[in-house]
Amino acid sequence: MVRVICTIVSRRSPRYIYLLLICIILVQTRTQKIFGLVFAEENTNGYIMQLAISPDGRKLAFVETKGPWKAAFYWCNIEGNRRVFVENVYATDAISWNSDSSVFAYTSLHAPRDFERVAIKTYDTQSGTENTVVDTGANAYPTFSPVDRGLIAYLRIAKRKYFLHLFDFKNETSSLLVPEPLAGDESWCWNSNGQEIFYCIKVEESFLVRSVDISTFSSRDILKLVSAPDEMQFISEGQFLSILDSSGEIILATADGVVLERIHPATGLYKGLQWQNSERVAFLACENDKSQKCDLAVSNDRLKTFNRIAVGLRRPYIEESLMDWLLEHSLIYHNGSVISVVDENGHHVRQILSLPLSSPESD
Repeated sequence: MVRVICTIVSRRSPRYIYLLLICIILVQTRTQKIFGLVFAEENTNGYIMQLAISPDGRKLAFVETKGPWKAAFYWCNIEGNRRVFVENVYATDAISWNSDSSVFAYTSLHAPRDFERVAIKTYDTQSGTENTVVDTGANAYPTFSPVDRGLIAYLRIAKRKYFLHLFDFKNETSSLLVPEPLAGDESWCWNSNGQEIFYCIKVEESFLVRSVDISTFSSRDILKLVSAPDEMQFISEGQFLSILDSSGEIILATADGVVLERIHPATGLYKGLQWQNSERVAFLACENDKSQKCDLAVSNDRLKTFNRIAVGLRRPYIEESLMDWLLEHSLIYHNGSVISVVDENGHHVRQILSLPLSSPESD
């Protein structure tokens, strides 16, 4: 978005009046989300829309904007000295790595503003091959099974509603897992055992968290909620479900629906929770849901206290995938155009890379 600010300055003298017209042109980066898809709406050249670290901590996939409706997928080694161009895209959403860290999945529009056709693709980092998995309809949030590299869960968007599907690479088939539409695009997640998926649906004036067995397609009730979930994540260490609802409350519950803890932020709002284990979590500390700036923070005691890692992160960066856990005590994050690694106390460890990149070629 381009803003032009003009100021008239008057200077008086015995003979004439000088009028000085000063125009300051400010170019502001801006992205937009539609159905979870992120695209560069204005002149947003050279910053990151998405990033995801592989499970083994050795590879990083990310998206760099190249301008309005232009972006490029890359992956690199964690040192940042080997970078591989994948493809140009018009828009995308969350990146997901498979369990052995060899392949990642993502979405890609067929054409700018064509939200009726969003393909799911995979890229093999070992062979350098790209594969289109699902090419019909509007699809979003492909997510590999945490244990089986041959399964991807994803959302099919129809009439502004989200339906949970499963793609099986072995049989090359796609199946509708549950008939009801989900409560939101991020109101679902895999169980760490890879056998079931948690999801939330709206039931009259409340919300119901359920799980579906991917083998039998049978569902069971887990937990009732008053407010719609904005985020859901299952933490393998500790075996509990983390739910951030639209009121800002964080609910921790077992896989059987037993509520372990309800966390209410003392001030402000927590967003983008990324649990590393049962106690340590990274998140964005914001004043409210409309905040133009948020702080990146890490808690080592299940949100009782936290350290601010980076202060004053601006939109649109805080709208996208901002951070991921790298090692036991390290966090990888981006601040618009720089990808860095910090420890849990916020001490800078190293910089992986800085944008814009010189060319869409392999280095």
